[in-house]
Amino acid sequence: ESSVLRLLDHQAQTVDPLHPHWLAKLGTLLNRYYCRDLRPTVRTKALAILSDVYNNNRYLYGTEMVRNVVTIQMEGIELEKNVGVRTAAVNLLVHIALTQKSSVVPEILSMLEKIVIAPYSSSRDTLQVLRESDAADIIAAVAGLIRIFKKKLWELPSSHAIQAYGILLSCLEHHYRSQAVMDGVSRVRLQIFEMIFEMRANLKYQLGFPNTTTKDSAGEEDVISSMLHQYTPYVMVDHKHGQRFTAPELQGEDNKEEGESKALL
Repeated sequence: ESSVLRLLDHQAQTVDPLHPHWLAKLGTLLNRYYCRDLRPTVRTKALAILSDVYNNNRYLYGTEMVRNVVTIQMEGIELEKNVGVRTAAVNLLVHIALTQKSSVVPEILSMLEKIVIAPYSSSRDTLQVLRESDAADIIAAVAGLIRIFKKKLWELPSSHAIQAYGILLSCLEHHYRSQAVMDGVSRVRLQIFEMIFEMRANLKYQLGFPNTTTKDSAGEEDVISSMLHQYTPYVMVDHKHGQRFTAPELQGEDNKEEGESKALL
């Protein structure tokens, strides 16, 4: 196994835009060592290489990498048996969603949704009751979706924030339909309810989180977030009708001009 890890480190050195067919090489590496290999350590290492390559090239090639590598090689991640591999994949998907603004974000959010809803996808006769240790990926996905929602509130298109919010509410709905499945993993529901209770609307019905401080991955206060307005100009509460958006309406949001708001609740 150690020799395979060293081989991966060597192959990773040739996966960059300076080498020809680098995206194809990256896809081949993921297919061989992430999709086909059975060893969790090797598969997690392959994901770490993908993360490094993405971080080094995301400003120029991020969208292309997601479309041609990430969504293809990580398809069906919700069916992965090893919780450690699933959690590593979730953390990478969350990072990609946080750092992308393009049309690939809905695809990443859909992959996270499948992770969150996976425990409820079986028939009632085969539903499995999860412990917290078995649901580390779901806990990470929900925490990531909350971060995505809070960040995307201040970005266009606002449909990304609305999609993340809808997934979180769907998670709650699935739980209260089949409470036994995640009854022992209260942290998932607690995170979602805390986010909902933190939300506020100003006199213009704009949404925001004025009483919370956003922190980065190191636990330090996020300087950029602290400079933002407390309420987003892009998402508003429909206080009269409580409008619900259909899929075509959400897709149409991608074409809206900058500065236009979107009703949410």
